[in-house]
Amino acid sequence: MVFLLLPKAATCLLVLSVVTGLLRAQGAWTQLGTPPVSARQGHVMAYDFISQALWLHGGEGKSDFWRYDIGSSTWTQQILASEPTSTNGGHAMVFDDQRHALWLYGGKGSLSNGEKLWKFDIANMTWSEQTHALNKPVGRKNHAMVYDSHEQMLWMFGGRMSNGNYVLENTCRYDIQTSTWRTWALDPEPPKRYSHAMAYDSESRAVWLHGGEHTAKFDDLWKLDVQTKTWTEQAPGLPKPSARRNSVLIYDPIGHRLWLHGGLTDGGRTDDLWRYDIQIVSWTEETVQTSKPMARYSHVCVYDLIRQELWLHGGWAGTYQSRQDFWKFTVPGPETTTTLTSAKSVSATTTSSSATTPTTLTSTATLTPVVVATGTATSRTTLSTTSTATASATSTATATPTATRSSVSSTTSSTGTTWTVSGTFTAAVAAEDSRSPDHHTSITSSTQATTTQSSTRTQTSTSLAPHVILGDNTAKAPLEQGTASLIASLSCAAALAIMVLAWKARKIRRINRKVTPEALGQYSLTDPMDFIRYLREADVRLVRLSYLLELQQKRRPWPRRQEAEGVVLDSGETALVAASELRQLSHPDKGRRFFTAAGKLIHFGSVSHCWESMEHPDPWKFQLDETISRFRHMEGDRAQVWLFIDFMSLFQYPRSEAQNQSFLKALQGMHVLYAHELVKVEVLEELTPMDVQSAQKDCLVAVYSDAKLRVEEVPAAALKLNHVPYDQRGWCQAEQEWASLRETFARRVPMPPNLFSNCMDLCRFTHRNDSALVKELQEKIFLQKAQETTKLNLQLPEDQVPVLCAALPYFGNLDVVIIRDTKLGCEGARRIVESGSRHIHLDSCQLGDEEALAIADALETTTGVDQLTLRHTQISSLGIEALRAATKIFGAVCINLDEQKISGGVAQSVGPTSSMETTDTLRNLSFVSVETPPSPPPRFPILLRASRWTKHL
Repeated sequence: MVFLLLPKAATCLLVLSVVTGLLRAQGAWTQLGTPPVSARQGHVMAYDFISQALWLHGGEGKSDFWRYDIGSSTWTQQILASEPTSTNGGHAMVFDDQRHALWLYGGKGSLSNGEKLWKFDIANMTWSEQTHALNKPVGRKNHAMVYDSHEQMLWMFGGRMSNGNYVLENTCRYDIQTSTWRTWALDPEPPKRYSHAMAYDSESRAVWLHGGEHTAKFDDLWKLDVQTKTWTEQAPGLPKPSARRNSVLIYDPIGHRLWLHGGLTDGGRTDDLWRYDIQIVSWTEETVQTSKPMARYSHVCVYDLIRQELWLHGGWAGTYQSRQDFWKFTVPGPETTTTLTSAKSVSATTTSSSATTPTTLTSTATLTPVVVATGTATSRTTLSTTSTATASATSTATATPTATRSSVSSTTSSTGTTWTVSGTFTAAVAAEDSRSPDHHTSITSSTQATTTQSSTRTQTSTSLAPHVILGDNTAKAPLEQGTASLIASLSCAAALAIMVLAWKARKIRRINRKVTPEALGQYSLTDPMDFIRYLREADVRLVRLSYLLELQQKRRPWPRRQEAEGVVLDSGETALVAASELRQLSHPDKGRRFFTAAGKLIHFGSVSHCWESMEHPDPWKFQLDETISRFRHMEGDRAQVWLFIDFMSLFQYPRSEAQNQSFLKALQGMHVLYAHELVKVEVLEELTPMDVQSAQKDCLVAVYSDAKLRVEEVPAAALKLNHVPYDQRGWCQAEQEWASLRETFARRVPMPPNLFSNCMDLCRFTHRNDSALVKELQEKIFLQKAQETTKLNLQLPEDQVPVLCAALPYFGNLDVVIIRDTKLGCEGARRIVESGSRHIHLDSCQLGDEEALAIADALETTTGVDQLTLRHTQISSLGIEALRAATKIFGAVCINLDEQKISGGVAQSVGPTSSMETTDTLRNLSFVSVETPPSPPPRFPILLRASRWTKHL
């Protein structure tokens, strides 16, 4: 929006306001129907990210136990032989990822009932009371409890005695490993209270506490450093949530922030949603445009790390009105703090000013005949996290109306999230001194904000001076002659810029609404540095081939990532490549698939293989030997090979919370390890032969024991074996699909998302939720790759042709298609011509008259083909005439048929066709953002392989 104010004394104020709030990605509530769980309040719920489930227990007057499977969206009541005695609400429950268990403490009733601590073993589906716990605190209700995954502790504060209303204070901690309670009287410490909310911050290793009630309701926010055991009251300033109790507080590890919802205030129930940004110590009320849960308190809400959503159920919505409804909130991406500075030098006199606002980027400068203006503005800007967009607006106005121009341009790409709005305004400034009326002073504004999901970052962009004042006592510059031109130019440019940005935001959301709903980041599949960035951000540790050689020599199987991290080779190098080594890599030469480090070439590889047992993927070391045989030739005195092997490169079960976050982040970008052009992928389809297994039946394998809570060696025969073939395993199929998405597809075409989804539905995963994750990854990478690809070079088996037909509509930027030794049929030939590619070369594709007629039909409705080369065909004069007739419609197409040129006249003999015929590899890819085309149903059946259950992590 642009304003021009004309005070009495020829003063004009130009303000460029960029309304970033309109572009900010907002969260949205979605009601999920009425669950079978009855209406209730005072219940508890925990998020199980291992099983991808929600666990709900009890409530006032209730003791039932429910499980919600997120993947299948189904509730199931858990009827168990032994359950906690009635807690009658007011209890607390947390999830323990180390033991895959739930911990439940307290509740209404007698003191003895309120001091009970229960553990629910999820794997065995059993409750057990921890009767051996020492130094138990007094039984309580309306307290708050969190789980510290780093130290494996339960932290608890406040509440009321279970059998009355006496309010408790002090900080309590339960050491899970020693089964011991301890109570502290810390100073300082939050005042005694009940019905408050707490959350554990895994990044800061802190407990956050908000609100509650004693003699009055609280609006304070406290932080407990669990390492120093120190409470600190926070002072975020205004605005902030009002005093309340029975609200919910949730920690968001992706955005490193807290979410606070609902509660009971002095004014009654509330439905507000607040976000606390830990890094900038600030509360912000979340504005939600969609329908949302009605005001309530005593409800439950948890954070879904995988989907970045909040799950909410139940609560009090009025007098004797408990709720049964079930909601989810899609959490918007983390905000970015953007710092902008400006400097425009005309002469030696300086004035400066600064402003801070969440919606308007403003810097003020006073223009005089001798002036320098600098300004700083700080803006908090939140944008979506799936695309990059840049928009610029340029406007110039002089003293004459004819010298006005404005333009707007925009571009998009697919890395990070960046919006840029820039405007250039030039106005004639006539001074009473000797300056020429033709002198121009340019004022340029440019703002840029980049958003990532991993952290809040700060950027600096130069030349910000959108807020300009011309005053009587300084410039004395009447602008009457250019005022109309200036107003028109600035207004048009700003309005057009905002329209472009709004359109671009809608388009980006439309293109990517299914592509990256929960992506932590976007990685190019051709940029070598993006591959390294993924390894570092996801904490993926690559394995040196030299380590595999040592294992082979010692006849030892692969260790887990946790154990491999501490291994040092005979050469003095670590077995796993350190993050510091990735930072020191030199950029590779263009077109090469290696980096250099310490004078050596670094080759990257990934291994796609079966897990031959639930506990260990390769107990008989057969895959170890196969991996070495595939990559050994690449290692030498001047070269090293660094490999991705999931068992050693990713943290394995059981994982701490920090390790699990690393694991989940790696999973969300797993396709990069198989589809990136830098990586050589080897597929190990063969299982260990029976004679090899028999020869090593007594070999020992180090695996983790749940019973003993440690790694120990067991005979290979004692493992839970899995004999499912490679091509029937869900994860293996996904890895093979991702590998087929490389620059030259050769003998396999990647499935479009709808076909791949159908294929995955036929598979059985050990963790059913893996199927949803794999589908999302496949869709994201397929659409990204299809949009980037300009050339195809294929040699396909017959069963891959239907897949090609289904996939081609997604490849909207094809320039060259080369297919050899492939029986296309009529439908395949037609689809290739309709693909939009300018140059098509079909060699030995068993093309006859029927295929020629199909090609001719397609040419009659297709304008994009410039050159069509058909070699080694069985096309007779009938087909030739059909092709010749098709060229009469769009005469630009040139058809070379078995070294004869076909045109609207007669067939002419030609020499050898273009160099495309001898092209074996096509490496040049372009990055283009286009709207994803629909997926038309194929005109003939597509057969998909049936799959069975497999255990594959």
